[in-house]
Amino acid sequence: MIKKVLVVLGVILIIFVCLLYVLIFHPKFIDKKKNWSEFKYNNYVEYTYSYFDGKQRIPILAKKGQHINIEYTYYGDGGIGFTVINPNNRFVEISRKGSRVTIFTEMDGEYQIELTGNDMSNGSIQLRWTIE
Repeated sequence: MIKKVLVVLGVILIIFVCLLYVLIFHPKFIDKKKNWSEFKYNNYVEYTYSYFDGKQRIPILAKKGQHINIEYTYYGDGGIGFTVINPNNRFVEISRKGSRVTIFTEMDGEYQIELTGNDMSNGSIQLRWTIE
């Protein structure tokens, strides 16, 4: 009986240590936003921040066969990533021309624009889209 208890406690300790390791050495799993503010209006969003390191998703409803045209700008230090996820939670191929992106929708549903901030500071992100 004591042996079983010790095995269970050992497993719990190993799980705890693994989680602690992930949180300390892989902080990318945790979004970090400081002085984050959002402004949303119809087909437009704007984010301002003093620090952004993580992900932010913007939902867009579209029907099969439509084109989603997106224009974005960002200011500040750091890097930004830009991906689109379809209603089946899979990445969508995008056509990019500078700060303009076009997506052809292959199904009805909610598409997610996923912005990934990489150690961004003292900036803003503006995103506007149209659906044709």
